[in-house]
Amino acid sequence: MIPYFQNFFFIQDNYSELPWQITQDTKKIAGYDCVKALVNFRGRVWEAWFAPEIPLSFGPWKLHGLPGLILEAYDTDRRYAMIASEIQYTTDDIFKKDFAGLVKTLNKSKPISFEQYINNKEEAWGNRITTINNNRDVTVTPINGNRNDMELKFEWEEE
Repeated sequence: MIPYFQNFFFIQDNYSELPWQITQDTKKIAGYDCVKALVNFRGRVWEAWFAPEIPLSFGPWKLHGLPGLILEAYDTDRRYAMIASEIQYTTDDIFKKDFAGLVKTLNKSKPISFEQYINNKEEAWGNRITTINNNRDVTVTPINGNRNDMELKFEWEEE
């Protein structure tokens, strides 16, 4: 669930396999030998460093699918970066929590597609700008064109 303008949405996104290109480059991160991999995901080229010693195919944000845990990832423009500084193996109370209330809430919510969420978000921003322009003594002019988020281009927009 993601908050957006005081609302919550249950969003269903497409987490297909990412076409990683694993390189021969290596470096140490948080004491682990890591291998570099590259992927073009939704309009940005991401560089990720994964630790084969930790055989979990997870990573930060939506990055996943490598034969080891991603400990560092950034887009090649270096606008976004995520870096692990330490790995701790602990037991956590999160695994003992009862998520029945969350599941009950989610079951009442009808999921929307990620495409619908993006369209709603863009429409809401447009409506907000119109409201500001109509009710204030200022004029806000949106910059149309390329997005500047982590995701620049979506599957439904590709030709």
